[in-house]
Amino acid sequence: MLVRDGFDLPHLARFRRSPTFATLQIGRASIARAAGGEFVRWDTPIDGRAGGKETISIDAPLCPVVDDNDNVVFICAERRDVTEKKAQEREIAYTCC
Repeated sequence: MLVRDGFDLPHLARFRRSPTFATLQIGRASIARAAGGEFVRWDTPIDGRAGGKETISIDAPLCPVVDDNDNVVFICAERRDVTEKKAQEREIAYTCC
């Protein structure tokens, strides 16, 4: 996303899910932090599979790209479905403790 285009959550829109208001607020705050030059890793549950009836977890790192004057000109946004990874982490925690 280009900084001059303003900040929105296009990476979530591509998931065709309905993020909650709180999720959108956290996402916008994360984008604002990235716009300030900070690398942000944003991990959140959203309504996803099965027509929005199943919750999935996404990992969305936001990496600012700066010009020669250290001005943020671009934010590289990625998103990954980490639902299975989270389930495995819960399983390991359950069996270990």
